[in-house]
Amino acid sequence: MMTNAERLAEKCPKCHAIPGSPCVDPLGEPTSRPHKVRGPGQLDAHLVAEAQRKAERQKARYGPLFREIAEREVAVESLESIRERKRYEAARAAESRDIGIIRQCNRGLAWVRLWGVRWGMAEVIGEDRAKAIWENMLRVYGNNLPYIESALRRCLTTTVPRELGFELRFEESRKNANNADGRYLVCVDRWEPTSPVMTPAEYDERFPKLDHEFGYVDVDEPDDGGLFDRMMAAFAA
Repeated sequence: MMTNAERLAEKCPKCHAIPGSPCVDPLGEPTSRPHKVRGPGQLDAHLVAEAQRKAERQKARYGPLFREIAEREVAVESLESIRERKRYEAARAAESRDIGIIRQCNRGLAWVRLWGVRWGMAEVIGEDRAKAIWENMLRVYGNNLPYIESALRRCLTTTVPRELGFELRFEESRKNANNADGRYLVCVDRWEPTSPVMTPAEYDERFPKLDHEFGYVDVDEPDDGGLFDRMMAAFAA
């Protein structure tokens, strides 16, 4: 933690203005307000000054003819209101960061489950067919997990055919105005079962979806000895 003497002697991190000199813009002109609060105990004064500047900018938008209306409608934000807003913004930023981490973890768990479906599919239809279907899913859908899940379910629970591999061929007779070199694609690998590998109910039973995104609702919260209540009371104070 910096001492007051170190804080006062620190240069501005944005424009590198030396202590005692005003902050400057890219052209070297002094700015209307400093980039960094250098002195101790000056944050409240800077917040109030910023609120006043914001109110003046809003009043200026009314124009000179409606100055009296602007004075009645535009109010300067109080210091307590600014503190509450800053506290809320900091808490919201921390919560958003945690939500992003949770979403990445949930996505990782979803990939783990899909790999479980892929290994279970190999046990039912064989490794060669399962590998061909899985590689086709990744090639077509990329990282779109819901599409991969839907396509895997359709392959195992229906008889809908799916083209897995193609081969590029050439034929002289196919040359025309729209095909100058006679190239065309031929499907050389197709998944087309005569009957469903399993029923939808069997699929759901064998590959249940994980309830990892929002947690289980029937799990009791552990007893923290009133720690959460004391912490919230401290925040309110």
